[in-house]
Amino acid sequence: MRTEGSERVGGPLSRPYLEVTLAVLALVTIVAFESMAVSTAMPDVAVELHAVRSYGFAFSVMLTAQLLGIVLAGVWTDRSGPLPGTFVGQLLLAAGAATCGSATRLDVFLVGRALTGLGGGLLVVMLYVIAGRVYPEATRPRLFTYISAAWVVPSLAGPPLSAWLTENLTWRWVFWIVVVPVLVTVVALGRAQRRVDTTSLGEVDSSRDHATHVRTAWAGVAVALAAGALQLGTHELVIAWSWKTGLALVGLVGVVVVAPRLLPRGTVRMAAGVPSCVLARALLCAAFYGAVTYVPLFLAGQRHALEMLARSERRGCALGAAAALVLDWRAIRNVVDAAAQRFGVTLTPPALPSMRQTMGMMQTIDSPAVERAMLFGAQQLLIQHRGLWDLLEARSGARVDALL
Repeated sequence: MRTEGSERVGGPLSRPYLEVTLAVLALVTIVAFESMAVSTAMPDVAVELHAVRSYGFAFSVMLTAQLLGIVLAGVWTDRSGPLPGTFVGQLLLAAGAATCGSATRLDVFLVGRALTGLGGGLLVVMLYVIAGRVYPEATRPRLFTYISAAWVVPSLAGPPLSAWLTENLTWRWVFWIVVVPVLVTVVALGRAQRRVDTTSLGEVDSSRDHATHVRTAWAGVAVALAAGALQLGTHELVIAWSWKTGLALVGLVGVVVVAPRLLPRGTVRMAAGVPSCVLARALLCAAFYGAVTYVPLFLAGQRHALEMLARSERRGCALGAAAALVLDWRAIRNVVDAAAQRFGVTLTPPALPSMRQTMGMMQTIDSPAVERAMLFGAQQLLIQHRGLWDLLEARSGARVDALL
C-alpha cells in the first residue's frame, strides 16, 4: 500500500533528478565504451607503436591505475563528498583519452592509459555514491536498472563502432571520440549541481578515523606501485635475469604483502559471505579482462595471416592454402552440417572440387620452389583450422565440466 509520501517520490527521469540522471548515465556510457571499444582497436595500436610484445602492458597499466583510483575515491568521498572527485575523474578521463589518441610512442600511450584508468576508477565509485546520496531509496532500483543498461549498450555497440573507426579513419579516433562527450558531462553535472539538494553530497560522518583513511590511501598507492613494478619487469616476455627480473620479484612480493590489507579478512581462503564474493569477483574479472584483451589480438592475427597468404608473392603459397582448405573442408563441413541440422537450417551443397580433382591438380606441379611454397601455405592454413578445433574442444570440455 502506497503512502502519501511515497507517491510524491519521482523516478530518476522526473524533473528534480533529470539532469543528474542524464549526466550519470552519460558518464557510465562513456566509461563503458572506453573499456569495451579500446580492445577492438588495440591490435592496430600495437602494430603502429611497435608494441606487440608489450600488448598486455597497455591494459594492465590502465587496470592498475583504476585500482588506485577506486581506493582513493573511497577515502576522498568520505572526506569531501563525491562531487570534487567526480569532476577530477572526468578531467583525467578526457586527458587520458586525448593523450592516447595523440601518442606516437608507447611510453606516451601508457601515460594516457594510466590517466584514463585513474579517472575511471574515481568515477566508478563517485557515481554510485551520488546515486546513494541524491536519490531516495525508492528510486534507486530503477536508477540502477538504467545504469546497467548504460553498461550493456556500449558493450554491444562499442566494438563495431571501434572497428569501423579503425578501418575507415584511424584507431586514434576511438580515443578522441571520448573527449568531447566527457567535457560536455562536466558542464552538465555542474549545471545539475545547482538544481538539486547538494547538502547530502558534502562530507559525511565515517566509521573510520583519519589515520585509517591515510593507511588505506597509502596501501592503495603501495599496491599500485608494486603491481606496476611487476608489470614493468615482465611485459617484454623475456626469460632472463636482469634488473627488470629483480624489479618484478620486488613487485610480486609487494602485491602479496600489501594487497590483503585492502581485502576483507578471509578472502584468500574464500570465507563465507563477503570474502567469497570478493574472490569470485576477482576470478571473474581476471577471466573477463584476459579474454577481452587477447581474443581481438588473436583474431586480428589470424585474419592478417590469411590475407598474407592470399597476397603472397611466392606463387605457390596461396595455391597451397586453397588446396588445404579444399582437402580439410570435408571435416569442417560435417561440423557445420550438424549445427545446421540442430537449428533447422537448410544449407546449399558444397561446390568445391573433389579430393581427386585437387590431388590431380597438385600432381601437375613440377617446380620444387612452387612445391615448397605450396607446403608453407598449406601448413599455415591448417594451423588456423587447428585453432578452430582446439576452440571447439575447449567449449565441449567446459560444457562437460559444467554438467558434472
